[in-house]
Amino acid sequence: QEGVEWEFGNWQDLLSSFGDLLGDFFGTRTTTRSRSRRSRAQQGQDVEAELEVDLEDVAFGATKRLSVTVDEPCPTCGGEGGTTRTCPSCRGSGVVHQTRGFFSIGSPCTRCRGEGVVIDSRCPRCGGQGVVRATRSVEVRIPVGVEEGQKLRLQGQGASGRNGGPPGDLYVVVRIRKHPFFERKG
Repeated sequence: QEGVEWEFGNWQDLLSSFGDLLGDFFGTRTTTRSRSRRSRAQQGQDVEAELEVDLEDVAFGATKRLSVTVDEPCPTCGGEGGTTRTCPSCRGSGVVHQTRGFFSIGSPCTRCRGEGVVIDSRCPRCGGQGVVRATRSVEVRIPVGVEEGQKLRLQGQGASGRNGGPPGDLYVVVRIRKHPFFERKG
């Protein structure tokens, strides 16, 4: 069935789900799983940008500044999207259980989309998204002999992570300007 949650992050989740199944079977239900999906850290997205350099920069190496626009957590709401409260449908778990005969099937809550919280009032700055576009300046070291189209990876310089997750990476695609007198061979 589409959207069914069969993910077990650790033994406690497995035992909790097994206990839910037995509880449904015997008519008693005790759930120890109340962890919100919203608290799960998510890594930020990787970002790709182009940087045009001169032939001299390729021959001798250089350090250049590049402006990149990435998603950052909204400073007004702290990335929450507004004022939030625990979802009344799933009681903060992000999962609603449906009992079918002897089995209980958990699926993502449709009200909070599995987040465990609902937004009471949206942040006026980010419109409830929790992120805003921000431009920042990044220093890029151009190595000697870099090739046309080569990607330079700058670890941790991509979009910010969500819920405390690590930032993504920035991939800089090098473009070499034509020189009026010289050309590269090899």
